[in-house]
Amino acid sequence: MNRCDFFVSLGAATLYDVERAPLEPFKSPLRRWLALLMVLVGGELVLLFGGSALPLRRPVQAAVAVAVVAGVAAALWPLHLPRLQLTRLGRVAASVLCVLAATGYLYFTADRQGRSFLPRYTDEFSYLLQSKMLAAGRLWLPAHAHPEFFESFQIVVEPVYASIYFPGAALAYAVGVLIHAPQWLPPLVLSALCVELLRRIAGQWFGPAAGWLAALMLVGLSLFRLQSIMTMAQVPVLLAGLTMIWSWLRWRDSRGRGWFALLAVAAGWAAITRPVDALCFALPIFSAVAVELYRLGGTAAVRLGLLALACILPSLTIQLVFNRGITGAWFRTPFGFYAERFNPGTEYGFGRPAGLPQTQLPQKLAYYESFTRPFLQNHTPRAVWRAWKERRLRETLLNGLPHPVLLALLPVGMLSLGRSALAVAIAPLPLFALL
Repeated sequence: MNRCDFFVSLGAATLYDVERAPLEPFKSPLRRWLALLMVLVGGELVLLFGGSALPLRRPVQAAVAVAVVAGVAAALWPLHLPRLQLTRLGRVAASVLCVLAATGYLYFTADRQGRSFLPRYTDEFSYLLQSKMLAAGRLWLPAHAHPEFFESFQIVVEPVYASIYFPGAALAYAVGVLIHAPQWLPPLVLSALCVELLRRIAGQWFGPAAGWLAALMLVGLSLFRLQSIMTMAQVPVLLAGLTMIWSWLRWRDSRGRGWFALLAVAAGWAAITRPVDALCFALPIFSAVAVELYRLGGTAAVRLGLLALACILPSLTIQLVFNRGITGAWFRTPFGFYAERFNPGTEYGFGRPAGLPQTQLPQKLAYYESFTRPFLQNHTPRAVWRAWKERRLRETLLNGLPHPVLLALLPVGMLSLGRSALAVAIAPLPLFALL
């Protein structure tokens, strides 16, 4: 158990919103009883899914005790503190502080926990290869004279030599290549920017203290810390998704075209980074945008639609050129091309084993027989439902919280979904599970 778990639990117990009463949504007796019921349901979730953390260690027991006392006190004597106003310089200073603190903490924990700062997964090597190509202004290179000696995982060696992955993540990592930074630094900086964006989003909804608490909880996630020094696509698409949410909130409040342009640029970047993840963010946000455009009227909707198209078009153009240059077809992705040849049956959806990989490389053949084929045989709608019921729901909940004891607060937190903006921001999670 990481020590951050204790500090997150303690922070959840003691930090409160300095802008409004802590229990403002629960002023009526009915809603307070409902909140109490939801806390009891949360306690059941802790017992059901958090058994590995029980019995709680003494530091966590102390944090839970403080949380109970603070909760009761807030219910009986709500605090009304003066609204904290920061100047623009103060807000910039807070952002810089958050980014620097997150960067330092993520680096410190990775070093203290003995995690490797060198690439280890075949995916990372493929992204690094793509980053170096993009830094040189290339999306692919000509095939080698003897491609059979250069074949490996997650790359294609004919008809050209290239990574199979969507180029969005490598576009960000190419900056690190250009400045000769170590390969772990760009994902570390992008991760810190994710922490800052989440702080701003939560702070806009619930107040500054809640924003800092959200930042603290994000760096408390072990999977986030793991990804923070890996050259993968998860952190870039998270940054793109959070940028979409933040720019949408700012556009909704100000109607500024700059914020709308940033929303569209982030959507385009996400689409060529991890398309399914991008769809999870984009569907609820652009549905809300469509409602707002309907209210604005036809002329404004057309203008903003053209602006969005102009901002998304560069990303889509890169992807189309990438597709054409590697696969020979505008709408056939290198990822799908690779799957058809070397992982038959793994196309999006519920596939079945379909022959053998088109390769003589022993490692690829062994991987397909030992991992891919058994996975495809069990990848059916019924098996997926059973996996979610028996394992994946629990794993999703626990991996999304710094400590299992925070499951107790999850149901009562759902009462906040009455805010339409918050519901739009939460929607990517069930959409990701579905898609």
